[in-house]
Amino acid sequence: ATVLLTFQLILGFVWIYVFNCGKKPQLGLYILLLILAVTLATMIVGQKVSTSATAILSPYLAWIFFAIILNSHGIVSLKNK
Repeated sequence: ATVLLTFQLILGFVWIYVFNCGKKPQLGLYILLLILAVTLATMIVGQKVSTSATAILSPYLAWIFFAIILNSHGIVSLKNK
């Protein structure tokens, strides 16, 4: 579980750089989808260790969905320009 959490952290920093500094929202969306998959895997692995671990990650999961919506809106906005 620690490896997955570390991977999430690294992907989060990569997404910030790609989306904000690199101005590549499409690549940022793919990274967010990868973060979503790793978070779900972390929750599954964490469930075996502690049920509260999954509950703690639930707000983060909601934030990831919100970030995906915002990121997708950015892609649509750029395509309409």
